[in-house]
Amino acid sequence: MTPTVRSAGAHELLEAGAVGMPVARDDQGLLVPQGLPAEFAGVAIPSQVDTTWANDQGFEGKAGQSLAIRALGMPTVVLLGIGDAAMADAEVWRRLGAGAVRAAGRSPVVALL
Repeated sequence: MTPTVRSAGAHELLEAGAVGMPVARDDQGLLVPQGLPAEFAGVAIPSQVDTTWANDQGFEGKAGQSLAIRALGMPTVVLLGIGDAAMADAEVWRRLGAGAVRAAGRSPVVALL
């Protein structure tokens, strides 16, 4: 099955099986965008990511990388690397979307924050 992408209202996304969020990297470590909600679709959205922990999981925040954080009965939170935020171009954002779909597995709805 080929995934399709479309914009959806917030009420539809509350049923998301996965919630993807961009994570940038700079000299200080991993950066989560400011202004993301503290909670979405019933899962807590991290306001920061521990760089050491993420590196131990194989996630460095490079463009195109993804790390799925799964919990039973909850939507999967997917960290989506964009590398240097100032250098994020259309190709980086395309790869972010592709990483979100891959990490979501068979979930029919993925919300990107």
